Amino acid sequence: MQVLQNFGLGKGFLSWISALYTTPTARVRVNGALTQSFPILNGTRQGCPLSPLLFALSLEPLLASIRTNTEIDGLQGKVNCHEVSAYADDLMFLLTNPVTSLPVVIQELHNFGSMAGLAINEEKSEILNITMTRMEQLTLKSQFTFRWCTDKLKYLGIWLCADVPRITKLNYDSLLKDIQRDLSSWSPKYISWFSRVGVLKMNVLPRILYLLQTIPLSLPTHFLHAFRKSFINFIWAGSRPRLQFAIMCRSKSQGGLALPDMHLYYYAAQLTRILDWMSPASTKQWIDLETELAATPLWVLPWLIPGHLPHTCKTTLTLASTVSIWHRLRIRYSLATFPSPLLPLSHNPGLSGGVRSQLRDRFTTHPGLLAMHVLADGQFKQIPLSEGEHHQLFWTTSTTSRSNIF
Repeated sequence: MQVLQNFGLGKGFLSWISALYTTPTARVRVNGALTQSFPILNGTRQGCPLSPLLFALSLEPLLASIRTNTEIDGLQGKVNCHEVSAYADDLMFLLTNPVTSLPVVIQELHNFGSMAGLAINEEKSEILNITMTRMEQLTLKSQFTFRWCTDKLKYLGIWLCADVPRITKLNYDSLLKDIQRDLSSWSPKYISWFSRVGVLKMNVLPRILYLLQTIPLSLPTHFLHAFRKSFINFIWAGSRPRLQFAIMCRSKSQGGLALPDMHLYYYAAQLTRILDWMSPASTKQWIDLETELAATPLWVLPWLIPGHLPHTCKTTLTLASTVSIWHRLRIRYSLATFPSPLLPLSHNPGLSGGVRSQLRDRFTTHPGLLAMHVLADGQFKQIPLSEGEHHQLFWTTSTTSRSNIF
């Protein structure tokens, strides 16, 4: 209740929560019979839709304390340092100096646990070594009883490992086997075509989408073909297909079955990242990390000529995958003209000059200057300048070509 009050929630809301948690009781059903009522002395009410939100709010003081502790070294992004990722009570700590940071994290957990009644089980907690030396590992093993992962760690259903290209195979191999096993057991059921498509949409598609949206890496085509083959075999119960796949993917109003096309879902998951890159007000934490890896603003990358992409964009697999797919799709589906009105004039390696902030501010409040900001109907916009102001706005190089005189 103190945490909720410090978050600024009103008296009305606090009184409602207090009423829900005043002498709560519970009963347990065993083989159809209910036990006697007993009081609930800690935790949140089971099955209450408000419980996850209350737990997340109650855990926030711990997370805030960890984020503000200067003795804990996390992954440095462009703006923020990322020490912890949390989903309910599943915590993952990102420590770049674990020998000194891990003991501080454990102390933070103990301090919070003594007040909140929570505790961690060290024997069920895991460590995945990315860059630690053998001496550092021995030091930590002598202090803590954590279980050390050999080469991979699972967090929120996603396998993580130090070898980034291997993450795709680790996750999609197991998912494909699970889906094929499920569809094989469901295939003999006597259900219609539309019902089988409904099964794929409600049960199978969300599992695939979770990986597509969580692992922004290039997906080999054999995985997409394998998913398609499994879908077709399930719909036709192992018999020979009676309709072409393209017809099956059409909407019902167009005579199809509205079957999901995994190629399009894969493309959509990657293009959604482009939208996030282009949003200057985005608060997603992964954008801060990718901006640091890219060493350039992310909103620049989709509109640069491929030959002008920074080297970091080519070596960072998540960036390279998204940009590569974008350049293929922008041509195939005519998503953008070339050159685009969003072509950046600032942060563009193809323009050997630069753009002064005074000039950019005359055209836009966007963090960068784009072609559409200075062009109108193919002509450069006129800028009203006071006498003697031009030398403050233009920054030129040794040449005088139009491409580097902004």
